[in-house]
Parts: sequence; structure tokens; C-alpha cells
Amino acid sequence: MLENANLDIFIIKMIKIFKKSLKFIIVFNFIVGIIAITYTLLAEKTYIVSTTIIPAETNDEVSFRSTNMLSRLSIGTNQDSPVVQSIKAHLYSESFLRKYYDKYSENGKILKNPRDFDLNDVEREYQRIELFFKLLKEEVILFNNDTETNIVRISIKLNDKKFAYNLLNEILIDLKKVILEENRKRIIVDIVFFENLLKDVNDINLKKEIMKLISDKLKRSYILSDNIYQVLDEPRIPYLRFYPKRTKIVILSSIVGFFMSIVIVLIREKLIEIKLMMKSDD
Repeated sequence: MLENANLDIFIIKMIKIFKKSLKFIIVFNFIVGIIAITYTLLAEKTYIVSTTIIPAETNDEVSFRSTNMLSRLSIGTNQDSPVVQSIKAHLYSESFLRKYYDKYSENGKILKNPRDFDLNDVEREYQRIELFFKLLKEEVILFNNDTETNIVRISIKLNDKKFAYNLLNEILIDLKKVILEENRKRIIVDIVFFENLLKDVNDINLKKEIMKLISDKLKRSYILSDNIYQVLDEPRIPYLRFYPKRTKIVILSSIVGFFMSIVIVLIREKLIEIKLMMKSDD
């Protein structure tokens, strides 16, 4: 009974405190809300442009790179990494990204303050290149792969949504060109290998098998451009920004502001109690 009575007294006390401080709580939350809205209006907006692609199946990749003759003669044997790994490797390789440095390092879209680097200084130029690549790899280019469905999602995150859209389309075209050229070079190497092997083979059946392999390689070299990946979702210029999310920020700031105001009220009441106790002791 005593515990219940103490609890009732405590609850009544809290209600009185909150009633007395209701105006402060409302004003404090209003100010926090205004600050949050102002931040969302002034903060630099970030947009994400994305595309979804389905890379070719592993079996569709044709490249016999093993030096072992038996493995080379095994139809369907694939010694290469899947197309997904090839896409990711090229996407984050500095040799692939160098083109974009040469083309866009001066426009301020990726490297915010390119003029901060003195191009006459070799060391500063090297630092700028390193920073540009780091931004692309860690912040601008986003790569996500679903291993179960083999679906790849490539995104570009930038403040300029039109530039992000154009950059992603350019990357998709360049990726296909680079991987296509790489695969065709491998196919040519394999064809040369089989042609040389054909010269040393006397068995008619084996010659037929090798000729069939060469024919398959040639056919695949012509259709390879359509077999690297298919675009499921074309890139689109986003309507909504990725950041700042105004609604989420305002709601979270309101919740935090409310609890902060409660804490401030309770601390203030405690300080008043301590002050009154000190006065009574005097």
C-alpha cells in the first residue's frame, strides 16, 4: 500500500511539473523542428541514379585460358571469373576510371574544389588523382550484387542528378565495350591456339572436334556484344532526392527534441529543489 501511495505521489508530481513546463516543452520542440527544417532546406542535396542488369551466365562466357590441352579440348569448360566479377573489377579499376578523371575532374561535380590543387605541382596532381579515384570507388559508384539471382545493381550518387544520369549511362556503355574487347582478345588467343594445334593433329575425328571448337569461337565472337549483360531497369533521372530526407529528419528531431525537453525540465526541477533545500538549511 505504501509503495502504491508513493507511486501515486510521484505520478501527480510529474504531471504538475509537466503542466507547469508545458509551454517550454512546446517552444523547445518548435525550435528544434524549425532547425531541422532549415537544415533540410540548406543541406546539399544528394541524388542516386540506378540501373539493374543481368550479366551473362557463366556458361555463356567463352574463354579457355588453361594451358592444359585436355582442359582446352573440353567443350563448355570455363576457367574465367563470372561476368559479374569482371564488371566489378573493371568498374573499380583505375585504368577504367582514368577516362572519367581526364574528362570530369575539372567540372566540380565529383571533385568539389579542383582548383585547390596546383596542377604545376606533380605531387599535388597525384594527390588529386588519388582523391578523385577514392571518391568514385567509395562514394560515387555503388555496386550491389544478388548472388542468388545473379542480378547486379549499379548506382551513381551525386549532388547533380542530371550529371549522375549521364555518367551512369556512359559507364554502362564503356563497361560493355571494355569487357567485349577483353573477351574477343581471349577468343582470338584461343583460336590461334587451336589452329596451331590443328597443324600437329593427324586424327580425323580429333581434327573435326578442333574445327568445331574454332567455328564455335568465331560464332561467339560475333554475338558476344549482345551477351555480356542485359539492362532490366534503364537509368532514370530521379524525382526525389536521396538525402536529406526531410520527413524522416523532422520526425526524428521532434522525438529527440521531446525527450531532450523532458530531461531539461526534470534537471531544472531537481536544481530548484536543491536550491530550496540549501536555503532552508541556511
